[in-house]
Amino acid sequence: MAGPPDSIRITDHGKIHAWVDSALQHFQNNPDKPLTFHTLPAAKKADSGRSAQAAATDGELSPSSDAKKERMPTSLSTIPRLISVVEIIKREYLKTLDLALADQGKLSGLHQYNQVGELQKAIATDAPGNPEEDRLNALALALQGKRHLRQHKVAFMKITLSREVLPDLVAQGFTYQPPDLRQLSRSARARLRKRQKKAVNAFSQTNAAISRTISGVHSWPTPGATTTFFTPVLPMSSAFTNARPAAYGTSVSSSPHSTSTFFPRNGFAASAAVCGAAAGSSRSMSARNESGRYGGANGSALVFARAAIKVR
Repeated sequence: MAGPPDSIRITDHGKIHAWVDSALQHFQNNPDKPLTFHTLPAAKKADSGRSAQAAATDGELSPSSDAKKERMPTSLSTIPRLISVVEIIKREYLKTLDLALADQGKLSGLHQYNQVGELQKAIATDAPGNPEEDRLNALALALQGKRHLRQHKVAFMKITLSREVLPDLVAQGFTYQPPDLRQLSRSARARLRKRQKKAVNAFSQTNAAISRTISGVHSWPTPGATTTFFTPVLPMSSAFTNARPAAYGTSVSSSPHSTSTFFPRNGFAASAAVCGAAAGSSRSMSARNESGRYGGANGSALVFARAAIKVR
């Protein structure tokens, strides 16, 4: 269930890249939460309203203020910028999706919900009087424009982006725009299949190595026992020897080129020097050759990692 959407106000002086980065970060951290962009004006304080009224009173006394051209409201002038920001976010979001999430070779983007509303301009009026006079005054005020009628309503726009469908917004009058789809190329689909096959093979090899390691455990020691043997059956058998612990937690080795350490808590014996401990010895060279058959250094690391299994 999606929570209430966060909102970002689009202004004339804001940075587009900052809004885009913030939106992408939002969908990465909160994938189930919608995000709304709007052009509504900022909330004004009471003091600012009184200062604006004082400025308007002063403007009536100066004849030069009538010649100033009235600016377009910000909620209307920033609508094109709002649309540009949203389109950039939708395009960049598709680039951040993982190819493994593709459904039938396609990646789905963000759902878009649009709302266009209007704001009523504040018109200074005197004390309430005759309704007929008020109607005539409103008509005269509307005809004060030199070439066009004066605007008393200002448009604004809201756009909500979401990863999920939001039917409640459609019921509130929002218009729905389906998400963009990113079609994967033939080479991208081939790379995806190859990557998935490689991951499956690696998983199978890991399970096989774990099974071979566990099958080599004949018995594990108990506290105070000195005759218990532990013989790990590993691919690099020439570098390992049967380690017989003389005491609980000691290290014993019958080979001058390999040191086996006994771990009573984990119940296994692992070689501490397999390849390279005795660089010039034939036994070490044989161990390196066997290690090469199982993947070199990576194979050795895999054998050691799988041997470190706690047998309780």
